[in-house]
Amino acid sequence: MQAHAPLLGCGHQFLTTVLGTPQARNLERLIVFNVIRDQLVSVESYAFIRHAVNHFYRDFAMVDTHAKIWRWETTFNRAMKSYRGAVYAWAQEIKVFSTNRMYTAQKKKLVPRDTLQQFHTLVQFQDSGFAFRLTPAFLRAIQCAKDAAEAKAPT
Repeated sequence: MQAHAPLLGCGHQFLTTVLGTPQARNLERLIVFNVIRDQLVSVESYAFIRHAVNHFYRDFAMVDTHAKIWRWETTFNRAMKSYRGAVYAWAQEIKVFSTNRMYTAQKKKLVPRDTLQQFHTLVQFQDSGFAFRLTPAFLRAIQCAKDAAEAKAPT
């Protein structure tokens, strides 16, 4: 069994349960080409894969360059935190844009409803973009990643 298999499994589980991505038979093809059965995955799935691969590469490189011990739980937790930060940043931009428009002459040009619902599996907006919150499923996945990393952390 390869050392990174549990990381791939958790990443794939997050993609299917939280983001609603179809089951992938070939995880390598999903990671490299972002396709499942010759169909591109959603933007939010692609973004998560990018975050996970970036953290995997960084953490795995530290094994060789700095003699660090690699734990897939820690890598997955870092990827989830990074992804959460990206989702927050995107939602905050929508909130700022909506707030700025409220105090300008362009009040009728609000954020389109389809933009507010674009990443509905991750973030939910209220009041035409003035307030948002992460979805319960996304928050549970973040907490599970954190709990797993803390359980495997060196004491």
